[in-house]
Amino acid sequence: YKSSDKEEEDNPKQQQLLISQRRIGPYLLDLRLISSILFGVKPSSPSMELLLINEVKRRHQYRYPACEGSGRGPLGTVWYVTNADWIEKWTKWASSSSSSSRENQTEENKEDEHGDNEDEDEEEYDDLLGKIDNNMLLEENGRLALKSSLTWRVDFELIPPLAWSALQAWHDGGPPIHRTVVSYKPSNADAKQSNNSITKHEIELYPFFVTVFLCDSTSRGEARPFQQYVPLSRFLPIRVFLMDLCRSLDMDIQNCRLWMM
Repeated sequence: YKSSDKEEEDNPKQQQLLISQRRIGPYLLDLRLISSILFGVKPSSPSMELLLINEVKRRHQYRYPACEGSGRGPLGTVWYVTNADWIEKWTKWASSSSSSSRENQTEENKEDEHGDNEDEDEEEYDDLLGKIDNNMLLEENGRLALKSSLTWRVDFELIPPLAWSALQAWHDGGPPIHRTVVSYKPSNADAKQSNNSITKHEIELYPFFVTVFLCDSTSRGEARPFQQYVPLSRFLPIRVFLMDLCRSLDMDIQNCRLWMM
């Protein structure tokens, strides 16, 4: 076993996999995910950020796999829309830091001598990276409606919810923009090309946005001082919208009604 471990250590591409291959690796990785993502503790290095985010993406893909007619996962899968420029800068930063850290690990003395300098470089680049800014993706109406001219992987990237929570906790910024995979019937042209009418699933980037007011017995039918812009799917039944709204407000759907004004 020593010879195989030595071979893995000599191969830089497999060094990041050692943490999950050893017996304690999976438990240690889970602890790092819990502390860094659920509690927002920033990892000690950009390379560790990259490792954790890649692990989150892997688990998200395993839990919500792509299938026939659904490249984004099954119905109800949630994705977060994030500034593509910021994601590209962060990926380059974390990847370059990961490469340099592997070179420094060849000699333990070098880590001790240059550790402070590496921390200073990471802090400086963290300042240059800045906060996540998703405002450039939004229409100028105070809502979370996306601009109509956006292109995937040019203007925005889609990342799992836990990946967004982690990056936002580590680097701040926003606002959070989430979208959901919905079902829809393909158009007549698409149906003829595929020779079937199978219902497809795709992320809905441009839902309707409605203004929600609350009223109850205490307000005597008048709208309470509550106003919220909520996305409304163009494809899902209105009852699904009501259920999601009641869940977000911690209310029993049996005691709720929805009126259009």
